[in-house]
Amino acid sequence: MGLFERVPFVRAAAISPDASLLVVADKSGVQLHDARSASAPRDLAGLTERVQACSFAADSSLVAAGDASGRVAVWSSAGELAFLLHDSADPIWSLTLDRSGNVLAASTEGGEIVVWDLAQGGRNYRLTSAKWAQGFRPSVVRALKFGGTPRWLYLALHSGAVLLWDTQEQRIVRVLRDGEGGRPFRCLAVGKSGHVAAADSRGVAHLWMDSEAAPLELMGHVGAVTAAAFNRDGSIVATGGDDRTVRLWDALSGRLMRVLRGLNGQVMEVTFTTDNATVVACDGDAVVASWLVSDGRLRERERYRRAAVQVVGPGEEMRPWQLEAMRHDWESIRCGCPRGARHVPGSFAELVQAGDVPEAEAIGLENDVEIQGMLFEAAVPVTAMIMAAMSESDLPAAVRQRLYDLLLTFVDGETYHSELLEGRLHLEELCRETVRRSLPVLLDEVAHERFPGGSALAAAIVELVESS
Repeated sequence: MGLFERVPFVRAAAISPDASLLVVADKSGVQLHDARSASAPRDLAGLTERVQACSFAADSSLVAAGDASGRVAVWSSAGELAFLLHDSADPIWSLTLDRSGNVLAASTEGGEIVVWDLAQGGRNYRLTSAKWAQGFRPSVVRALKFGGTPRWLYLALHSGAVLLWDTQEQRIVRVLRDGEGGRPFRCLAVGKSGHVAAADSRGVAHLWMDSEAAPLELMGHVGAVTAAAFNRDGSIVATGGDDRTVRLWDALSGRLMRVLRGLNGQVMEVTFTTDNATVVACDGDAVVASWLVSDGRLRERERYRRAAVQVVGPGEEMRPWQLEAMRHDWESIRCGCPRGARHVPGSFAELVQAGDVPEAEAIGLENDVEIQGMLFEAAVPVTAMIMAAMSESDLPAAVRQRLYDLLLTFVDGETYHSELLEGRLHLEELCRETVRRSLPVLLDEVAHERFPGGSALAAAIVELVESS
């Protein structure tokens, strides 16, 4: 276990409806994985900028992705490039293929929607952000899905509105939610007979089963709901979110049926198999898990990633912080970012190798272990790694200064609200207790100032720890 991985952030992922294929987009590009074989993933050519949206056709024969330059690529299930479309200058936020796989729609950061007819070689027409200001405050589309035919396109807006758009007549034909006082929507699902689910950034999924009735509100997630899907007959809706869980709901009553666990990070995609027997989800660490719908039992769990980058070489002597890192099961530790904490030792490795103060400050661990002094579970093992690293007499001053800054944040912080809701209480006190076990390290800094202001900073940490 001498590997500390620099794990790239998964910006987008999609699972094919037959659950045989997975497409993952990160900073290295777009890769297509075949879940049925142990073969290496296939790199998908055509996009060169950051990708943050991808989607499969209903029959799994095509997969599409859009990047920050406004390009959209469409590939066959074998990974061959079929179309490269470029009709917007703005980054692609969301995209979807209709059930036939012949029509593709994408929304952009600039508020446009572009619809392509792939059966006619990629012919397109464009809708602008002005369309979404009719009776609502101007907004952009965060998620979109076709209804039963390519004519009907459901839109979930950043303003909190949910609309049905007629792509032929280019007009709004139904307002499910006007967005007044609403929270930004993150995901959208359309099921049988026009059933619609849209979920927001505060953990609430809204479910419309009847055009005349008020939506059901499905509450239970901690943090944003980021993925949603109906099963094939529309009787169950699945949601997944920042809290690393997938939840199954009875679509008629809104009753919570099951809470499914087994993922490391934010849920990026969720789908049901064609027989409705299994629900499959992928997280921000490219871990794919499947559960039986009938009893919630975890069936399979597999990670689809490139090989790790080895930071600790063969025969190389372990440093104290590396030995400390190896004591922790990072896959089970909650991180503040969508990936889960598996990448944290690799990020820490980059930090301790920094050459100067600006480089050390740029690497950081913000949003992973803390956000503005609010702590995630990963802060506790990172505190132990910091104390181990600072026991090294030859640690560069710039690195030492950055580690002390982080340590002060941990011992003077508070537990993030999502951690409290998950039962992880008093993380700041756990960080202080970890520091207490290694107080001689801080007292040595007080006596031998190794960077400007180091003695005062170490003394402040000692005072905080001993007074609590």
